[in-house]
Amino acid sequence: MVSYLELADEAKDSKDWDKRKDNRDMNTMASWDPTDLGLTKEMVDTSFQTELLYSRTRQLLLKTIASAVYLSEDMVPIKETNSSTSNGVASTSASLATNLTDLTSSLQSHWSTCCQVSSASTPPARHLPPKAPSTPSLSSYSQSGQVATMLDMLGVASRIHQVQVDTQTKEMMEGCSKHLVLGLEALASKIDTSSSKLLERGEILEQVVWLLESVGLSAILCGVVLSLIRGGGGAKGGKKGKKGKGAVQQQFSELVNSYTSMLGGLQEVASKLLELTEKLEANISAESLVTNMSGLAVDADEILANEAGEVVKKMEKSYTESFYQIKTILKNKQNYLSFLRL
Repeated sequence: MVSYLELADEAKDSKDWDKRKDNRDMNTMASWDPTDLGLTKEMVDTSFQTELLYSRTRQLLLKTIASAVYLSEDMVPIKETNSSTSNGVASTSASLATNLTDLTSSLQSHWSTCCQVSSASTPPARHLPPKAPSTPSLSSYSQSGQVATMLDMLGVASRIHQVQVDTQTKEMMEGCSKHLVLGLEALASKIDTSSSKLLERGEILEQVVWLLESVGLSAILCGVVLSLIRGGGGAKGGKKGKKGKGAVQQQFSELVNSYTSMLGGLQEVASKLLELTEKLEANISAESLVTNMSGLAVDADEILANEAGEVVKKMEKSYTESFYQIKTILKNKQNYLSFLRL
């Protein structure tokens, strides 16, 4: 499925994003708010620009990671296999490496723009009206450390493919998880201070999901790095340093300890995230929704009261199911990381 992604049209794709138009209908819900408290054109425009920045980041992130996978496995995208050949010869490792470099550069440049926009934006002076669109928070997304971590690991993959076995490569490998560690610290703080507040739970769960994604994407790139130091991606020269499952190219033997450190750091992040997820689940379970929402009770007959109780039960069940899915995925990623040991 990954082989069907189009990666070579980045220049055209970047221009197409500038032509996107907002087709959201903000008038589907009636509002009786005073005019001065209603939805403004500025709110809609700001929301749309944020959506574009966030969506483009996610697209570039997926394409860049896919490009790294292509490089490590010497894969060729289906479209390039059918049309992008030179004298009947399909794309080589060199063109795949160029693809990765170009996409990484685009991601780095775009993410820099996102961070500048996020730091320059000010929190709204009042709560957004009900008709306002739900918009992803670039600030919260940045706090998860996802993009910064991916850029570091993509840099490691590129340097290894170029056979740059030096102190910088080792330091980059050993520090790959530092952004995720900061994201975990921010999440832990929010769980301790805000998990009992109903309106804060959505933001906390959002952070959990972003960190969960980060663990999964980091595991993919860790697999890419492992493949490259074992000789994947058309690595030039070199012999196997040792026999067996953990064999690496002799030219990359100096990176073994750094790789082990990188993998260990990611495993620690996954373990800590599982611990925080279980803590959040326990906190939410202890804070009954029935108790929290008791202040919203209004005079109602028995039938309506029973229906309200059923709604609350379904809400609590949804929390249980969500945590089960998060923990299951996280444990699967932990198993995969264990499989990547040298």
